[in-house]
Amino acid sequence: MILFHVETLDFDQPDLRSRAWLPVLWLRRTGLAARVVIGDLSSDVIGAGKCIVLTGGASGHALSVALKAAAARVPIILDIGSVDILKGSLAAPHRQQLVEIASLAVIVTAGSDALARHVEDVLGLKSVLVTPDPIDIEDGLFAALRANPGAAAWAVGKWVDAAARDEVAKLRHRRSDGVGRKRIVWFGAGRRPNDEGGVAELLLAACDLVDLAEEVPIQLDLVGRSPRAARRFLKQLPVPITFCRYAPWRVRQRLHKGDLCLLPAGGDVESRARSLRRERLASALGVPVVAAVPATPLLPALRAALKEGPSRSGPDQDAPSVTAAWRQAIEAAQSAQRPAGGITLRAENKLRVLLLLQQFQDIDLIVPVAEEASACPDIEVRIAVLSKIAIPASRRLRQLCGNGVQVEFWPAADLLGHRIARERLAVDVVVTASEGPGFGARFARAFVAASRAAGACALTLQHGLDNGGMTFGPRLRAGAFLSDLVLTWGGAHRLTDAAAPDVRAKAVPVGCPKRVFGRSDFAGFPHADVPFIAVFENLHWRRYNDAYRDRFVRDLAATAEATPEMRFLVKPHMGGQWFVRGGSNAPLPPNVEIAHPAAPRWRRFTADAFLTHASAVITTPSTIALDAARYGVPAALVAYGIAAQNYQPLPRLEQSGDWLAFVDQIRRGTYDRGKLDTFFADAVVAGDAVARILTVIRSAGARRSPAEVLSALQADSHSLAAS
Repeated sequence: MILFHVETLDFDQPDLRSRAWLPVLWLRRTGLAARVVIGDLSSDVIGAGKCIVLTGGASGHALSVALKAAAARVPIILDIGSVDILKGSLAAPHRQQLVEIASLAVIVTAGSDALARHVEDVLGLKSVLVTPDPIDIEDGLFAALRANPGAAAWAVGKWVDAAARDEVAKLRHRRSDGVGRKRIVWFGAGRRPNDEGGVAELLLAACDLVDLAEEVPIQLDLVGRSPRAARRFLKQLPVPITFCRYAPWRVRQRLHKGDLCLLPAGGDVESRARSLRRERLASALGVPVVAAVPATPLLPALRAALKEGPSRSGPDQDAPSVTAAWRQAIEAAQSAQRPAGGITLRAENKLRVLLLLQQFQDIDLIVPVAEEASACPDIEVRIAVLSKIAIPASRRLRQLCGNGVQVEFWPAADLLGHRIARERLAVDVVVTASEGPGFGARFARAFVAASRAAGACALTLQHGLDNGGMTFGPRLRAGAFLSDLVLTWGGAHRLTDAAAPDVRAKAVPVGCPKRVFGRSDFAGFPHADVPFIAVFENLHWRRYNDAYRDRFVRDLAATAEATPEMRFLVKPHMGGQWFVRGGSNAPLPPNVEIAHPAAPRWRRFTADAFLTHASAVITTPSTIALDAARYGVPAALVAYGIAAQNYQPLPRLEQSGDWLAFVDQIRRGTYDRGKLDTFFADAVVAGDAVARILTVIRSAGARRSPAEVLSALQADSHSLAAS
């Protein structure tokens, strides 16, 4: 008797069906005695078994059963599925104990050689056996049952009724909604919503789906485990979504009605193995498949796939291949000799780094650091993205997934409500770009507090030229920044009276990590061939009163009217969007265009796209002035009496005539670029900011003091200069 040990007899659970129930059905149909057992078994039941297969991961029952089986000298097969043994609920020493007990044989039922090699590497094994995934051959099982009802009753007992009910329900179900829409099927059946393959991973394709929905009506058919998670994570997507719980027959039901199957193709080896299985199934049912390949534009592939007709591939796996693989596994378990000392999980010596994206502006600061860190063999990188910014952030995250970075989406309310699991914060170093005392920094502050409580060292990056508690505003109380280190763009002289003594003590100048893009990075920019002056506004900020806002709008309109040959392109702040949220109803001349961030025409383009194409920049006091200097674009500051000392010696626009004078300088080519260069050189430490930040991350992981971190940076600078 072959025993398949499970944690539950809920046959709607996909793992029970695929890793215990279906293998038992196939083995019994070929005459081999097999049964499913549950919970903490008695020694008598275990002793009567020819072999026991543990399919429940690193559970307490699995460990108890394994100990009894080892004592009874019953061969043990540890079916680790998607490396569940490494993700189980037991502590690491208990997982190690279970691996050692079950070291006679390890089975991966994923149908992926790449995943098998991954398991070999992690566990130090050289003989991981890969069996066909039973989910892939469930259609073949149902066909066999229908072809030979007598054998079916003998083989499967009470389960044949469940299979028949599934078949009847599938036949009765008819399409009743989504008429006229293209149906895109997405698998999101990860154990946790944020795991690779979980529902939140769909957000990595959010920007492409939004663009596609502008062209053709679409509907998402989500196959997953948690409708609540789907609602919470995907509520930002402006696309109709239906949800069904994961079960093999439901998967086929959705695919039969689908026009396209969208699969994740990035992430870790486990996610890719799952996608490979789902791709085979979709292709067998004649459904076009698109893989969301990292660093590859997805929209063209979606368009093309929706135009394709069905094309069915070859038949599913048959019973002989499945039973042969399992017989081989059982024979290997019975004949294997446990190696002396068992197996040891290979220690991960990488520095674990977790970065947070809580505001859209964080992307420009965090992503370059993550890209460089992901290329370092000694660093393991994860990024937590608040789901509220998933759609704009997804355009920059696909490349990171291709580099092996694990991207997670967190509901903002969970972060504030302390509902983020502690193990997700169990890292060496966390990095945020917007921690501070203000209301807008509340998520980053909660993130820093939770990660420090979990034992991580926290770093925060300066996020703006006017950064409260550093370079702007009144002095705040001690503890306004919870992070262990505050990484600034400029030298210590750039810190103003706003910086409290504790901030100065942990401030480390590193420079600004933002990338400089080229025009080729923004294909399709609407005014790529038309000269224009970019006007940036963050007029929602309470720093500006109504009189300032009225003057800004009036002077913009007057300048545009006086220079009809010039084009003015207004870029609203991504968060505040004062111009497009009813901030001003004043009429503007025809040569002034508002680039609405949500409009299809502009949605794909960030401030960098405007800066790469603009002839000049007019801006309210904001970091855009520094960004213009990074690109070498002439810039002027709309001051209207505001001190704005951080922006010296940029030109200041105080009157309507100053606007016209600046525009005239741009037309004549007489703008003083020396002031632009002086401003940038004073505001930002020269050199490779990302390399410095990585040095700080490694030093923080080693728990070095701010003084030691500064010494490490100086040593790196000397080494670079010498080379």
